[in-house]
Amino acid sequence: MIKQYSWFLFAILIYFSCASQKAPSGGPEDKTPPEIIKTTPISGAVQVSENSQIIFEYSEKIDRDSFLDAIFISPDPGDVEIKQKRKRTILSIKKPLLPQRTYVVTLGTSLQDEHNVKLDKSFTFAFSTGDSIDQGQMSGRVFDTKSQGILIWAYILSDSVYPDPAKRAGDYATQVGTDGRFTIPFMADGEYRIFAVEDAGKTGIYNPMEDRIAVADRDIKIDATTKSVKNLAFRMLRQDTLSPAISTAGMQNKNTIEIRFSEAISATDTNWTALFTVTDTVSNKSIQILQAEPYPLDRRRFDIITQDFLSIKNLRAAVPAATDTSGNLIDPEYAFYDFSSSVNPDTVAPRIVNFEPADKSRNVQLNIPIKLIFNEWMRIDSIGSAISLSDTFGNFISGPGQWENPFTYIYYPDTLLNSKTLWNVNINKDLFFDRAGNSLFDTVETRTFTTINVDTLSSIAGILQDQRKQADSSLAYILSAEQIDKNALVYKTMTRNKSKYLFESMLPGSYLIKGFIDKNGDGRYTFGSPVPFIPAEFYFQYPDTIKIRSKWPNEGEDIIITD
Repeated sequence: MIKQYSWFLFAILIYFSCASQKAPSGGPEDKTPPEIIKTTPISGAVQVSENSQIIFEYSEKIDRDSFLDAIFISPDPGDVEIKQKRKRTILSIKKPLLPQRTYVVTLGTSLQDEHNVKLDKSFTFAFSTGDSIDQGQMSGRVFDTKSQGILIWAYILSDSVYPDPAKRAGDYATQVGTDGRFTIPFMADGEYRIFAVEDAGKTGIYNPMEDRIAVADRDIKIDATTKSVKNLAFRMLRQDTLSPAISTAGMQNKNTIEIRFSEAISATDTNWTALFTVTDTVSNKSIQILQAEPYPLDRRRFDIITQDFLSIKNLRAAVPAATDTSGNLIDPEYAFYDFSSSVNPDTVAPRIVNFEPADKSRNVQLNIPIKLIFNEWMRIDSIGSAISLSDTFGNFISGPGQWENPFTYIYYPDTLLNSKTLWNVNINKDLFFDRAGNSLFDTVETRTFTTINVDTLSSIAGILQDQRKQADSSLAYILSAEQIDKNALVYKTMTRNKSKYLFESMLPGSYLIKGFIDKNGDGRYTFGSPVPFIPAEFYFQYPDTIKIRSKWPNEGEDIIITD
């Protein structure tokens, strides 16, 4: 494969035979993409001379620099001389072509005319120095709002060396079109690993933290029985390769240490207490940690409850083995933080910093729990009737309340709430206390919300059928219906292969159904990793938007997944 960024590596000489010309001013704006009207050799040609040139002829003049970004040849022919003559580009290959090989030549969607109008989709043709053309093909789609120009790299797998897109480009390559779709035809039989790469700096390799990348859900195989692999799906991600670090640590009060990291921290289990150590920097003695918890509104923050240490002045908080959500281990140089202790008692009243559903919100679901999130660690012993829920007629709804963590209290109504009703939430602030015994500071004791009008609701239903050979009926298919207008609501459901799915209690509007196969069972989409290779979970979308009206259930929207 040849690209602009490899011109110097291969000592490529570029000659342009015509002077620079500007497009004439005036007239209608050119919106017509350029076309490749002829190639030499022609596509499908066999027994092509090993000393042949490659020639493109276009419907109009093309931008010369964009050609360098758009040209891909597999296998890589080495040094190439390029000349541009009006509506033609001539490639003269310095060394003879390999015998008995299929050459695949692609012009990607970076190619544009002199008015900066790009190709709608990549153009590919093939010829052979032997008697036949390879017939393998793969195709798919990149699901991204800015997909045009993203590179698709296919690597031939071997037993000894696994591909690393950060070291070299693929053995086959193409660029994604305006609709996100791509095809690589004329592939040889073999096993392949596929990546989608947004080469923002045009360096010819993947640069983590700068470029986005997507990993296929599996390696593919092309052989006599399977010449075409379809419906490969990619979702782009900017991979996090930076190690987390402790940004700061200090005392909130005499028993509470607050530690902040540069990014969110994860754990293999919920025993956060075992993640931390606190020591006296003078005696090197450990301070007992009673409990540690992440703050629910900012997973970079952790609050740590310790024993009393009135005589100790200087402390060190350390996290020997923390990882971020991408699996990067904390940098040892930034895995500790020294700070001064505090003997000041906590005299500040706690506050509610988040209330769900939001005060004065509308169209609230009938089964909504009431959630309070506080700014500090609270006492989580039984607090009785801390919340009361009533409608405007004074009818009260009972229900239990419980602490989800030391910062979050949730109240669950015993029954579904009435439709299209204004509800009052009264908070008994005298029943909420922080660990020091300070009662709640809250200037608003009553909040309101209005439930949804069920007469306006509808639903979407159908059967999900995964007809691929590798389909596994034991796995969960996680579906979401995303409203593409108005309030951008999202509804979620789960089903299995050859089973019914149902989105219910939906507001009218137009929706796009997206889904993935939850292979690891965590309920979240897994993007995978290029190195070490971890396949992504399979992603899919319903091909059309679905419009639903009030009280008119939309059934029969079957989701069919094919090879």
